[in-house]
Amino acid sequence: MIGIFRICIAAALAGSTGFTSELTASEPQALPVSASVKFLSNARTDSMTSDGEVMMAAAAPPVVTLPGERLPQYQTRYQRREFLSNQENDQGEIRFLLCPPTMTPAAEDPHPLATPILVRAKIMIDDAPFTATRREKVASILSSIVSPAKPEIPVEANDEPSGPPDDSETTNESESETEDPAAEPPVAVSAPYQLTTESGEWLRRYAEATGEPVAADEAAWLMNHWTDGPTLLLLQPYFQSFRANERPVFQILDRDRDGRVSAAEQNEAVSALQKCDANRNDIVEALEIAAAARSLGDDVDGSAYQRPLLLLLADLLQISRDDASLFITIAAFDVDQNGRIDDSEISTLENRSPDIDLLVEYVTANASKSKLSIVATSADLQATVAASSTSDGVDVNVGGTAIQFSALQNSQSDQISLGAVVDGYPLLPMLDPNSDGRFTIRELRELEQRLTQFDQDGDGALSLQETQSPIRVCLGLGPTVHGELAGLRRVKQADSAPSIAPPDWFVRMDRNGDNDLTRDEFPGLDEQFSDLDADADGLISAVEALQFKTP
Repeated sequence: MIGIFRICIAAALAGSTGFTSELTASEPQALPVSASVKFLSNARTDSMTSDGEVMMAAAAPPVVTLPGERLPQYQTRYQRREFLSNQENDQGEIRFLLCPPTMTPAAEDPHPLATPILVRAKIMIDDAPFTATRREKVASILSSIVSPAKPEIPVEANDEPSGPPDDSETTNESESETEDPAAEPPVAVSAPYQLTTESGEWLRRYAEATGEPVAADEAAWLMNHWTDGPTLLLLQPYFQSFRANERPVFQILDRDRDGRVSAAEQNEAVSALQKCDANRNDIVEALEIAAAARSLGDDVDGSAYQRPLLLLLADLLQISRDDASLFITIAAFDVDQNGRIDDSEISTLENRSPDIDLLVEYVTANASKSKLSIVATSADLQATVAASSTSDGVDVNVGGTAIQFSALQNSQSDQISLGAVVDGYPLLPMLDPNSDGRFTIRELRELEQRLTQFDQDGDGALSLQETQSPIRVCLGLGPTVHGELAGLRRVKQADSAPSIAPPDWFVRMDRNGDNDLTRDEFPGLDEQFSDLDADADGLISAVEALQFKTP
């Protein structure tokens, strides 16, 4: 668990600068509301040194060919693959249910989250349904495969009557066979067989082995199960809530363990975090806060996170009343109350108006034109929708629960990945002004002001309800969403002043690398420190060091 935490913190808290409050949401906008798709550049992964020399490589690992082995983060072998609806096949639509942890299943409950949220996502790749891309790929592969010809077994004519063999012929054959005993035996010249991960070559070999032409439907099935994997890649369930209960900053600030950070506790927030500074370098790191929170041993109720967060409609066929804790989530869809969801009830969900209508348009030739749009929401959902001011995507707020929809694009692909997580860490990403996972002395001075951003009801205290983690729903072109959702959300920050390179003497004195000099780090006299500290804030900044002029 600690290893997972370290990976998440390191991956997520790097890169951005400035500050924008996650809770300072944009004003609701008229639909549709759109946002750009995040483009992921391909990293170079060759084994060249800086001098261009090839490094010594380790032994090559075994070739991984099956989809489940190549894409372990995704569900590639499950029954729903055979239940893709006509909408998914022909129109590029995916229907799924979101079951937020704050959902309160109850028949008479008027709350908008009394039942799961039905989402319809229509996904287009270059103005065509995403499923058409796989069909085009299949057609292209099959057109390049020459239809194998069945081998013909020659039938030799034998018109002459059989008789005893000619002794002279037998003798000659024996002599010819033994006349050169030193001759080398024939050597095989064909290349050794190698496994392939390329679907075109795999299908060519398949056609050659069977001696039969491959039909389009057969080729698509083989690609789904044996080579590329299905066109829809659903993230594994363990991604959905593995950090949902993580709220280390809240645990540290809530000293009396009453589930609220009172005004008095907020006033002591700086000293509370400074006590987490295990190595006493005047920088409080996220890992130090997490370690201190774990040492408190607080029991966290995780019952709300036991149920799935995202369900495809075909998943409902596998849920029955026998699993009461899970069935209560979808019981509202069991119209005939027979304790399970039938095909007719699935059909009703496939044809009814969705609660959230989503459109993702990928443009492979120009990723800057790709976009995600919330097209419509149902009146019963009572949702507010706005382009996110803190992330790349669109925010939908339902009954106080924040849902962030976003999309990714890596390169051309005929697969769509889909996943959702309860993000955890409700305070940390917003309190860290430059998302580097560290709180410096200067940053801690702004901590109390940043905490007030979370006080939605203005009572001076921060409750668990006010500090909920958002639900992140991500769609990707290609198998990409696992990397995005494995790390904490990256908060889009306001533009900040450009970084300034301090003088060399400043760098040598700045022992903790926070770009400020404290009195303890400065080896000079008090008078010299005061002369350099132009704003008298107790810290010498890089700007002050550069601007100082010797009298």
